Amino acid sequence: MRLAFIVGKALDFSARLFDEPALMVDEMTQLGLKHIMFQAQSQFFQPWVSALMAEIQQITADEEVVQGMNYALCVIGSIIAQAVETGSTPVLQAIVNDDVKALKSALRATPRAERAEAVLGRA
Repeated sequence: MRLAFIVGKALDFSARLFDEPALMVDEMTQLGLKHIMFQAQSQFFQPWVSALMAEIQQITADEEVVQGMNYALCVIGSIIAQAVETGSTPVLQAIVNDDVKALKSALRATPRAERAEAVLGRA
């Protein structure tokens, strides 16, 4: 059921990308940051897009639909993967893993005046 829900959301996001591109970039970035908390690796988004595209190609023979979905899913996958890559700081990884030593080590490398920004991921 969860996988069907995720696929449905991916297809919904793909359609909305053409209508509301700026809003979808923000939503996909937020979704990417949520994936950090689930410790998702950015390398898995491209195979996910490929698997969805294989299914779409089996469902329809319309080349325009296939190309449009491929474009939309690639954009969405890229945005989420980039958010995971850029948002996954050593501080955040230590917090996600509940590792106090790693958190102290990550913060030790940051000047005291900049530590609050580092914790928020802005440094």
